[in-house]
Amino acid sequence: MIKNNGKRHRKIESIKKLTSNFFNQNKIELKLFDKKIENIWNSISNKFIKDRTTGVYCKNMIIYIKINSSPLKSELENSKEITLKKFQKHYKEIQKVVFI
Repeated sequence: MIKNNGKRHRKIESIKKLTSNFFNQNKIELKLFDKKIENIWNSISNKFIKDRTTGVYCKNMIIYIKINSSPLKSELENSKEITLKKFQKHYKEIQKVVFI
């Protein structure tokens, strides 16, 4: 609120702007984006792959997927371009997929 000559004037802002400011200030937006990326990974992966996935996150528009099985990681490396295209259907900004 802004005081002017003893009167209070409210600055009206949209809920969208307020929630956007809240998310940006608390870095929640990045966590939500990581969760969305994880959900996409879970939707394009089968149970065998999901069970061997220990982490999924995005940093600088590069998706990092931690796999705890070396043979599976090698197989996924061979189909990395297909995986990248599946992610890019949701977010065109994604540049690369890295299996770690």
